[in-house]
Amino acid sequence: MQVELYFPLNHSNKEIRQNVILALGEIGHPDAVKPLLSYLNDPDRVIQSQVIKALGSIKDPRATEPLIMAFKDQKTHYTIKEKIADALIQMDDPQAVKLLIDVLKQKDYKDETQTRA
Repeated sequence: MQVELYFPLNHSNKEIRQNVILALGEIGHPDAVKPLLSYLNDPDRVIQSQVIKALGSIKDPRATEPLIMAFKDQKTHYTIKEKIADALIQMDDPQAVKLLIDVLKQKDYKDETQTRA
């Protein structure tokens, strides 16, 4: 993996950042996990969604806990939570699947999804 790919993650041009994230997800190399995780909470939901999708594609267990923490965070938008759930399922990590089931059973999550319906 070339270190040069990570530099454009900081680029001011959103389109360049999106293309780099997409490339990192498609390459699927585990070295991309750490730089991608640093953008997991990006304020731009499109960037955030692409980071989550890339992490799901890479399937590296180092991403499981940060994704679960973001999922559990009350400030995380429900559309992002749906992307996180998809990524965790794609990663096929038994721990992640169990935790997702537990979170989905929680009353707060049920209330949140019902209020937006």
